[in-house]
Amino acid sequence: MVINILTAVGFLQLLVGYNGQLITIVEKEPLPDNVRFVKEPKDTVVLSPVEEIKLDCLANFTSKPINYKWYKIEVVGKTPIIDGQGFTFVEDGILFNTTLENGEQSGIYQCEANATSYSILSRTARVTFAVAVPSGSLPRQPIRGFQYASIVISSDIRRFSIQDLEYKWMKGTNSTSAIPIPLDSPRIFTSHDGILYFGELQLEDAGEYTAQATFRIIEDNNTIYLGDPTKNQQTSKTVTLTVQPQAKPSEEELIIGDHFPQVFPRQPTFGQTIDLECFAFGSPLTYSWTFNGEPLKNKTRLSDNNRRMSIPDAQLDDEGNYTCTAANNSTNTSRNLLLQIKGRPIFSLALSDGEVKENAFHKLTCLSYGPAKPVITWYRNGEPIRNITDRYYADNKYFIILSPKIGRDDGIFQCAAKNAYGTIYSTAKITIAAVPPEGNHGIPTSSFIILNIILLFVPFL
Repeated sequence: MVINILTAVGFLQLLVGYNGQLITIVEKEPLPDNVRFVKEPKDTVVLSPVEEIKLDCLANFTSKPINYKWYKIEVVGKTPIIDGQGFTFVEDGILFNTTLENGEQSGIYQCEANATSYSILSRTARVTFAVAVPSGSLPRQPIRGFQYASIVISSDIRRFSIQDLEYKWMKGTNSTSAIPIPLDSPRIFTSHDGILYFGELQLEDAGEYTAQATFRIIEDNNTIYLGDPTKNQQTSKTVTLTVQPQAKPSEEELIIGDHFPQVFPRQPTFGQTIDLECFAFGSPLTYSWTFNGEPLKNKTRLSDNNRRMSIPDAQLDDEGNYTCTAANNSTNTSRNLLLQIKGRPIFSLALSDGEVKENAFHKLTCLSYGPAKPVITWYRNGEPIRNITDRYYADNKYFIILSPKIGRDDGIFQCAAKNAYGTIYSTAKITIAAVPPEGNHGIPTSSFIILNIILLFVPFL
């Protein structure tokens, strides 16, 4: 029979035989009932100076107090973060000292929570400071086009650090009288890459054009955006467009632009809203889409005269062939895009808590998938586990406890799946329980004498 006795320092586990003989005495610390994070840090993009930059970290251990450690992940290893040296530890996370240079605080961070001797590691989070890059100093050369022909005008604002841009084109040189180019014009299209497309020029299109660019906030379940994107707004140099009149051609060839369909962000990741764009030269046109030859999923959104298709909360089953078809009154043309989604791994089979009998073979299974085969690392109480011939075996899917021992192999186990986009963790509490000997049907009266003698030395709370 197994008896657990709560003491001032933990649990005293007694295994008593059928004849009252004491077989096992193991004093061990109780495992917390709940071992998970309530809050974990998320990827954070800082778009402009802000009063506070914070990464969350909060665990729900029943054991108290809970202590937190923070690390900055380097190319090799990780560097502990010291409270007060550029960062301030708070109850549910960490605050950045925003007076430091941005480049000094960008990077990958991780939180560790521990209560007594049990620890768990959080997912990793990347902090990025978006940097504005202004347009060049050279004036733009005028552009000449012909009525009913097509033309494109590119922006000279190339990049804001690694962050995508949102473009708005204006017609006119006076900031108060300039007219925004409508996003729903059937002849004109503003791409997320900053290029202004004219499918069929008209004489009234002649004029001066200027682009404004701000940081683009992408709907993303895994990323937090901080700051005001308009504070880093950049304005391109003005470009003049002239349109020469000509007779309307009797026949127009329907052509989808060379770069279409195209996807934004350029490197889409899981959880983001992904935009697919399509544009053909000519007018008037209608657009339609299919996915793997079938109608689009219900969650898909169409906008801008069906030239833009949005996929919210993109997942692995959204990968595939998307076909854009442009049509006029007499003909149509199509072009495909193979969408592939990147991102940190996703667990297809996560760990679960369990009680394991002493000396009984036990296997933990952790299955993950992603754009590249994730590398799996196993942890016990926050420390990496290595293979030990007569104790542990670990590979990229399984972790085996060969002969579990009470007090030695109990703990909080984690499976870490890592790729180029980050690391995620699955957590399980494993408790090792003693196995009563065969034939044990209870404890005879004489056994209570032995127990009473032992309990005299146990300091109760």
